[in-house]
Amino acid sequence: MQWSAIIKQIRVTKGLKQQALASLLGVSQSAVSRWENHQDEPNLAAAKQLLAVLESLKPEQSGQLFSYDGALIAP
Repeated sequence: MQWSAIIKQIRVTKGLKQQALASLLGVSQSAVSRWENHQDEPNLAAAKQLLAVLESLKPEQSGQLFSYDGALIAP
C-alpha cells in the first residue's frame, strides 16, 4: 500500500477532512491533497508528524490496521 492510500484511508476512517489533517500535521490542505492523489509524498518531517498524530489517536477509535511496506501501523 502506498502513502497516498494510507493517508486517505486513515483520514477517512478518523472522519477528518483534508484541512483538519493538514492542521494537525502543520501543512497545507493542498499538501494533503497532493499526497492523497499520488502527486507527491510527505517529506521526512511531515511523515514523522503523521506518525506522531497516529500515535496520539486511541486504537479503540477505529480498530483499523494499516500496512506500509510490510510494517503494520495501528492508529
